[in-house]
Amino acid sequence: MSIRKQMSALEGMEVDHAKENTPSKTPAPKKTKNVESAAASEPSLMEVQNNIIQILSEKINNRADHLEIMIKNNSKEIESICESLNSIHSDVMGLKKENESLKKDNMELKKKAAELEQRMNDQEQYSRRWCLRLHGVAENSSEKVKERVKEVCRAVVPEEQRNEVTAAVDIAHRLGRLRAGEDQRGNPRPIIIRFTSRTARDLIWKHARQSPFLQTQGLRFKEDLTAADKEARSRLWPAVDQARKEGKAAYFSGARAFIDGREIRPT
Repeated sequence: MSIRKQMSALEGMEVDHAKENTPSKTPAPKKTKNVESAAASEPSLMEVQNNIIQILSEKINNRADHLEIMIKNNSKEIESICESLNSIHSDVMGLKKENESLKKDNMELKKKAAELEQRMNDQEQYSRRWCLRLHGVAENSSEKVKERVKEVCRAVVPEEQRNEVTAAVDIAHRLGRLRAGEDQRGNPRPIIIRFTSRTARDLIWKHARQSPFLQTQGLRFKEDLTAADKEARSRLWPAVDQARKEGKAAYFSGARAFIDGREIRPT
């Protein structure tokens, strides 16, 4: 054996002997390698931030798409509502114009109706100026109304005018129906009298106001008024009645009322 080989063998023996005499050390923990591998596998902070940003971006994009769809749908609905409102506004304006026209027509019709009513009342007034009503004449089944009216008229006017007024009595009859079995003596029906002459009618009316005969017999003449004239008188009566109680000269002429010669109007 060569010297070099012998020296190598001796070194090897010393090494082996040293290994046998050297106490054993605690082995290194195996976790170090696992922790390092785990740490190597975990994402970095930057990656986490990027992931969060990506997730938020996707959600925001989804929400934005949904909002866009909703906005489009709402825009269509708003357009439809606007069209409907415009149509309704147009219809309302048309109805408003029509209503104004109808109001105008209605006012004109009311005016014409009032004019016609006034004309009819005037004509009725004119025809009734030949008439008077006689109240208080007792009823009986065999009465001759016209003859009884002539007797009353003769007793009211002066003697020289009696023939004139009796000849002017044209028509005389009771007003209303005679109810069967009802006693009419306490409340006889009035008599309507139509004269052929306005002069004779006015003569009876003039003397009837202060006639002693009518007062003793409980009779009275009244003007034959239209429904409109009666209504006008009913409104004026309180003022006339109060004036009479105060001793003033108050009277009616048709539907008109006068106090101390001055015409009064309903308040």
